Amino acid sequence: ERRLGRCGWGQFEEDTLAEYCMTNVRGKAVLQKCINEGTPSRQLWRFEDKLEYDEDELPYDCGGILKNRADKKCLAPIRGGIKRGRRLALDKCDKGDGKQQWLGDGDTLVPESKERLCVWYRGDLEEGAPMVLKKCENLDSLNFGRK
Repeated sequence: ERRLGRCGWGQFEEDTLAEYCMTNVRGKAVLQKCINEGTPSRQLWRFEDKLEYDEDELPYDCGGILKNRADKKCLAPIRGGIKRGRRLALDKCDKGDGKQQWLGDGDTLVPESKERLCVWYRGDLEEGAPMVLKKCENLDSLNFGRK
């Protein structure tokens, strides 16, 4: 379910079991069990921009760089560009870097330059599964919930 206009600090939670969240672990984006009470800063993310949009044209409500609260670094692909299968990590924030531009609608997180790719995990749904870019088709949602 979409949570419109909520771009402040929040968690990205996978929707299959609603148990695991995207977490910054030593500079890499991986899944860890969600901690909902007293959420640690490594599980808190914030979009830089709240987007003004026409739902028919642009179904996203948050965008720009995606900052992690723990180290104030931003989500980016590891070594290189936005490609299918690319692992995600944290890098020094750079608003001018196209690889750090993301769009979110409360259910999906996509790179602005390739909206057919979605942030998801690789392998089994378990602690430590790496966050990667995958084709959006047939994926469950990665829910963004404001904290």
